[in-house]
Amino acid sequence: MKDDDKRARIIPFPGTSKKDGEAGPAGTSGSGGDDHEYALPLLNIKKRSTFIRRAMLALPGWITPNGVTIFRALLIVPIAILLAAGSYWAGLGIIAVAMLLDFVDGALAHAREQMTQAGAFLDPLADKVLICGSLLAVLGRLPWAFVPATIAVCAIATILTMVRIVKMAKTRRGPEPSVAAKPAGKLKLVAETASLLLVVLGLALSVTTLLWIGFGLLCIALWYAVGSLRAQLLG
Repeated sequence: MKDDDKRARIIPFPGTSKKDGEAGPAGTSGSGGDDHEYALPLLNIKKRSTFIRRAMLALPGWITPNGVTIFRALLIVPIAILLAAGSYWAGLGIIAVAMLLDFVDGALAHAREQMTQAGAFLDPLADKVLICGSLLAVLGRLPWAFVPATIAVCAIATILTMVRIVKMAKTRRGPEPSVAAKPAGKLKLVAETASLLLVVLGLALSVTTLLWIGFGLLCIALWYAVGSLRAQLLG
């Protein structure tokens, strides 16, 4: 067995899509040819559930997918204030609300068939704002190893956003490119979210072990962040 194969069995490096599909809902990739097909259940749960679909359709018409996404991004203001002030439990509560809304905006877009390029751009942007903003709010209270890892994650998030903006600008000159998050990006988000929850919980409980587990997950997220950037650049 080659070394590359052994490494892939441990943490498979995210590849680019073999075939670009249509842009998915808010932040959901429409690609069907990604090397990481095991990630697809994460992307499809919201559109396969009849119960979830009915629940989304029951929401008032003035609640739109992009509106939910923008509101979710704005939650970084109270989250950052609370975390910086040391109110970790309150911060965790609002982070939990943001996580729930992350599920709602995509499910709502699927249910109403309101999948747009704007939503595909705004959803991962909101995720980046929440993750990076929250980590930066508590960075001064974390071990030194978090500093380079957090800076790297935030830097790649900024570059990814710029790449998506450039892709959207190209829509005036040719076929509409997909700016939705790739499956690798979704796996990155899962690792980042778990890392953030463990870090804030570790600070709230003063348990250093939780902080270091969170750091490990942040490093995994950084690995997938590099692959996500590669997929956006080459996909």
